[in-house]
Amino acid sequence: MWGQKQSAMITQAMLSQLLTDIDSRGRQVASGIPEDLFFQSNGIFSHYMPGHAIKRMESNGKKMLETDFSNTIFRRIEKHIRAFINFSSKIRRSDFSRYDNGRLLKILEVYEDYLNKTFTFFEFSTPAGTTALVNKVGSILKSSIRGSRLRQQYFVWLCTPAEPDETMKERMDFIKLLDKKTVTSAELKKYALKYPALFFNTYNDRLVLSFLKTKFVQESKTDHRQAVLRMRNALVTAKTRHKLVYNQIKNQRLKYLAETIQKNALARYRLKHIWSGAEYMCLPLIQALHKRTQTTFNNFIETYTFTDLKNLLLNDKQLSKREIEQRKMAFAYYYHHGSLTFLSGKPALALKNRLVSKIQIQERIHGSMRGIPANHGLIKGRVRIVNVKDLRQFIKDRQNFRKGEILVTTMTSPIMVPIVEKAAGIITDEGGITSHAAVVAREFNIPCIVGTHGASSILKTGQMVELNADKGIVQLQKK
Repeated sequence: MWGQKQSAMITQAMLSQLLTDIDSRGRQVASGIPEDLFFQSNGIFSHYMPGHAIKRMESNGKKMLETDFSNTIFRRIEKHIRAFINFSSKIRRSDFSRYDNGRLLKILEVYEDYLNKTFTFFEFSTPAGTTALVNKVGSILKSSIRGSRLRQQYFVWLCTPAEPDETMKERMDFIKLLDKKTVTSAELKKYALKYPALFFNTYNDRLVLSFLKTKFVQESKTDHRQAVLRMRNALVTAKTRHKLVYNQIKNQRLKYLAETIQKNALARYRLKHIWSGAEYMCLPLIQALHKRTQTTFNNFIETYTFTDLKNLLLNDKQLSKREIEQRKMAFAYYYHHGSLTFLSGKPALALKNRLVSKIQIQERIHGSMRGIPANHGLIKGRVRIVNVKDLRQFIKDRQNFRKGEILVTTMTSPIMVPIVEKAAGIITDEGGITSHAAVVAREFNIPCIVGTHGASSILKTGQMVELNADKGIVQLQKK
């Protein structure tokens, strides 16, 4: 499916996205997904699903076709996000050096619950979660519009929000700071906590502040009027295109479905800022938990799950040095028909090798790969792999990325926008028509293919490819 660098805590919390669902009454229930594999090695997470499990996820997403259910979900998401932000604000003001293990455990359990619910909500915005909506829109367009190219164009237009998403808001807010000519550390900290997904896997406030001060100095020399105009024009264009389609196809059901997809896209970005920014928002808690362990911070992040931390606070049980080394080598969560298995070390590696076929990957290395067309166009260019790791890695990636290269990544992150500005096209492993990569590609009007399930691990930096975003095909070019 996809993968990236992340903590063991985030990996365990992600199980909620797959194993839990929300029913038509708003209750949290079992998802019914039969099989799933989470694998992590040296802090790099990979997610694998068989086809029948994806079909179940798609079936669960059919509830979003119901007006009452979708409206309820969007209200619950907003309420949840506000509550999580209030919780993290209290965390930032807390002095955990005065907390005993029992008190810290209660805070940890609340944090875990917020994170789990965030992932449960996030599932509704995934490619599988939006399949029912996407298929219905496609069906109406097929019965109303002749010509597959025009239908695809209308489809892309209808899936593009006409309201600013979190990425646009973030850029507009930073430009407002630039307009002030001078900025305080307090203002930069407030900005960082408002858009915490920029600092995924970053556990150092001083590094964040230093990065933002440098960014402020560098960008204060640039005229941002064109960027502001581009964003505003993108929203106006989206709204105009919506009206054009609705006037041509007078179908209220189409309008509802398209608006639900657009709301899903906006909710997806907000939820992503919460789950990928959770550890930065709640950094004092993460640091306090680490102090209760007897290992390095990197080992703690890569190996300690919520289960381990609760066991530590309840029973004073540390992970052994041997178990830490085993988990750094590899660990896996394997869910199979109601049973969840956790393995580490060589058994985890053996499980992954047994379950995951290498045949398809080998076939795709020398040929072409398919994905979902997210913004049209056909280009040839050299690939540069950029993966979401941490702030230090992003700084290096931004410096190395050359104008006109094709960005290939597991999934784009809000912090990658300066790279997208230089890219000739985008290819991602993960994502659907409402993903961050899809929407930002439309803003910058560059070809984009999402959901290739492996481009970032198959392609190599410097390779020449043809990106055909009209057909959703990436083709390796001969030297």
